[in-house]
Amino acid sequence: MTVLFFVILIAVLLVVAGILGLIVNVIGWIIGGLIIGALARFLVKNTQGLGLMRTMLAGIAGSIGGGLLARPLHAGGLVEFLLAIVVAALVIGALTGAIGSRRA
Repeated sequence: MTVLFFVILIAVLLVVAGILGLIVNVIGWIIGGLIIGALARFLVKNTQGLGLMRTMLAGIAGSIGGGLLARPLHAGGLVEFLLAIVVAALVIGALTGAIGSRRA
């Protein structure tokens, strides 16, 4: 009975730790997306119609895209970061163009 209790307790703690780890990762993605998206907005003109949420999503997309481009090249973290900003700028440019054409 005592062994079963400890097995269940360990299983519950592992699940809770996994959920907390996922939450921390998501918060990190959001913060990183905001930073990369904000840096990418400096590279693109006429981004006034782009809100905070779209900037964050573009930054997260840029992070993923930059990572996918840099990993096969075995590039370092700086190259991955710069590629993330470029990809996010491309996403922001596409979003800004789509928003501008929809308003016209």
